[in-house]
Amino acid sequence: RAVMADAEVVAAIAASADPAAARLQAEAAARSMFADYRPTAARFLGYVMRKVFRTLYTHIAVDRDGLEALRRATVEHGVWLLPSHRSYADFLLLSYVCFDAGIPLPLIAAGQDFLAIVLVNHLLRWSGAFFIRRSFRSDALYWAIFAAYSRMLVDDDEIVEFFVEGTRSRTGKTLLPKAGLLGVMVDRVVSRT
Repeated sequence: RAVMADAEVVAAIAASADPAAARLQAEAAARSMFADYRPTAARFLGYVMRKVFRTLYTHIAVDRDGLEALRRATVEHGVWLLPSHRSYADFLLLSYVCFDAGIPLPLIAAGQDFLAIVLVNHLLRWSGAFFIRRSFRSDALYWAIFAAYSRMLVDDDEIVEFFVEGTRSRTGKTLLPKAGLLGVMVDRVVSRT
């Protein structure tokens, strides 16, 4: 994959005390991280969400003009969706609204803790989730893979959904933003101009 050939990843592997072991570790981290979008799984999840949301809510208010602007933007450009993360409903509703409107589902940054949920982890990955550790700034190899994958998402003009807070608020209040994913993606856009 392009990520494993990225100069930063190659340098992190080479800087390791055991490059062969580091390469295996990098490949395992990449397999654990990357989304594996499969339209059939995404449609299945969309239909399940439709049933759940119609049971939970009598009405979901949607800004139709904003939704149409989003649809137009996704045709020509990569788009980043940055909802607040006060509850799990935030990202699910945003994906559901995209699904219902026929807009491609975003690739969603999710915490690695979701990988522990049997079957759900596959459904999420196949619906566009990619999984990252909560904290990894001190792990140069993991950071290199994360940064290379993030840059690839920008280069491929993907629709990416993530939470600048980095985690769900336990109090319902908006948390201070973290710069990790947003910083890497902004840096990539700036470097291309």
